[in-house]
Amino acid sequence: MTRDGKIKMYDQDDALVEQWQCRDPALTNITDLIMKMLSPLRGRALDVGCGTGRVTIRLAEQGFEVDALDVEEKVIDIARRVAARRNLTINFSVCDFVAQGDSFADATYDVVVCTEVLEHLENWRPVVRIMCRVLKPGGTLVITVPHNPQLYSVIDEHVGHYRRYRVADLAPLFDGYEVTTFTTGFPFVRLVTWSYITMLKLTGRRHAPEKLWQKGSAYRNFGSKIMYGLDKVDNLFNGLHQGMTLVVRAVKPVQERQL
Repeated sequence: MTRDGKIKMYDQDDALVEQWQCRDPALTNITDLIMKMLSPLRGRALDVGCGTGRVTIRLAEQGFEVDALDVEEKVIDIARRVAARRNLTINFSVCDFVAQGDSFADATYDVVVCTEVLEHLENWRPVVRIMCRVLKPGGTLVITVPHNPQLYSVIDEHVGHYRRYRVADLAPLFDGYEVTTFTTGFPFVRLVTWSYITMLKLTGRRHAPEKLWQKGSAYRNFGSKIMYGLDKVDNLFNGLHQGMTLVVRAVKPVQERQL
């Protein structure tokens, strides 16, 4: 949930929302990276804040038994249609994970994924605590969030981000876990984003991403493919921690630390 209760793009028609979430180059690259990290794993997976099923679909195709949750009924409906077109069986639910978290049993999931969600929540730490609780010992939790508070911009405002994160914001929540972090989107995507924001400021134009995904737009047909290619080049520099998106992988200890 965002500052005003919903992501503004979700007010668009279903086809436009699906295009944005399923074909956005940065989101697609993030999904690719997540699936690469999870490629050796199988079992039961939970996708918290699944949106239109961007990661959920890939998890199911990889062989996971997937439960997928989102507070937005509209995107769950879209995700169900996308899964049906691909003949995938996925348990989608409209669910407020914080309010209904007590209904989830401890140590249920081998994998928990929460990608581009926490930044939409004013009180986000309870979500992390619940995800850790429902993760099996030895299980893997993957979180992605916008990186670097200094990069907060009109783009974040448009989609209702409360914040951007540093590694230090998340790492303390995983005491005893095996934690790996990196970022994506540097140098090229970060440079393109800075150029775009600067152009908006100089021209007084409004950020309107819905226009990018309209049928027949140059960005939808060509620009998004170019940006996806730049994302792949940027992946060579993920270890520098200068990117636009922070990725955290936390593996739960097999045995809890004795106090």
